[in-house]
Amino acid sequence: MLKVGFYLANKRDLSSIDAIIRFSGQRYKYPAGISVNSKYWNTKSQRVRELHNYQDAFIINGRLDSVAVAVQAVANRFISTAKIPTPQEFVLSVDRELNPAVSTSTNEYLTDFIKNYYPTLTRAHNTVKRYVTTLNALTEFEKDRKKKIRFQDVNMNLYNELRRWFGLKDFSLNYFGDYIKNIKVFFKAAGASGLHSLTLPDSFSVISADTDAIYLNIDELQMLHNLVINEDLILDNYDATILNVTGNIERAIKSLTDCRDRFLIGAFTAMRFSDYAFLKGLKYQDDYITRISEKTGTKTVIPMHPIIRNVLKRRNDVLPPAISNQKMNDQLKVLGRMAGIKDKVEITIAKVNGKERKSYLKYELLTTHTARRSGCTIMFLAGIDTISIMSFSGHKTVKSFMKYIRASQVEVAMRMKDHPFFK
Repeated sequence: MLKVGFYLANKRDLSSIDAIIRFSGQRYKYPAGISVNSKYWNTKSQRVRELHNYQDAFIINGRLDSVAVAVQAVANRFISTAKIPTPQEFVLSVDRELNPAVSTSTNEYLTDFIKNYYPTLTRAHNTVKRYVTTLNALTEFEKDRKKKIRFQDVNMNLYNELRRWFGLKDFSLNYFGDYIKNIKVFFKAAGASGLHSLTLPDSFSVISADTDAIYLNIDELQMLHNLVINEDLILDNYDATILNVTGNIERAIKSLTDCRDRFLIGAFTAMRFSDYAFLKGLKYQDDYITRISEKTGTKTVIPMHPIIRNVLKRRNDVLPPAISNQKMNDQLKVLGRMAGIKDKVEITIAKVNGKERKSYLKYELLTTHTARRSGCTIMFLAGIDTISIMSFSGHKTVKSFMKYIRASQVEVAMRMKDHPFFK
């Protein structure tokens, strides 16, 4: 008899549970659709401990028993027909086994497919997160139009309808393009799962626009590095509502210091946020920083810059804890204001409905991604060759790398003035 195993999806306090089964040389995962407090999970029995202070245990274990029976039945059915299903086909088949009363016609809908599709993926966390964001937007879109999207509806009429809808939401062109890219991924995956045999028109294309995103030059990064974060500086610059959330001045000082140091590590390595925010085990005596990329799985080795060495030394080699992208973005704007990064910057934003020109103070545009862009640009201006920088940043093509170079024409000319060609 085929064995079904149950495993926690993560090690957090509250974790979802996945059913795992192996047959025909393949490994299949089915999200059990229920979560458990991990401290009550029995790894040996692969069930929840039925204790008097955890009354949900009986219900959860009953659900797991039902899932196990359905998973085994589906697996046996595929084995008997000598068919090796895709992960998506397997999940959909278990869904039908568990809910035989639900019409299979629901499989003609795009959002129904996505709900079953993304939990089966083993891709990077941020990629799956973007898929979930796209699903949420499409669900909202369906609600507004009062009609679900069928696979046969995914055509240029839908494309234009989506573009108008995103335009009303005042989204950027690149934001819209990212959603279209994900829709194409879902549509193709559904076709591969046998849910349709349709093709998209060539004009159902991903569109994007270059951005005027900023970078910090070496002097501005040095200003951040030299910034003495103390009570007076915080009271002069920190929004009172944020202080209330933070709790007190001491915690605010620590939180802002951690954010600043984390950003500097990103800026002097050109790493992605998902990499520099989660670095571990660095010592200031190290000559190199080694990291396996969260997104690509490739190994990156970068010489340690003196500023990173100083950061580690003054922190006694205790790296800042990771925080969310959004929280760090909020804190970076406060840090930029504190450090005096207040040059006026005009930015052109490509919206779905046209371009928009706005003026900002530079610190208002600081985000976690500014670190990576700054790293690429300051290394480029320092004369480091493109291939070496790409090996640090993890860019695969020169075209994608050059989008990160934010140097002005004057800065590029200054970089090249000592080149032998101009002597």
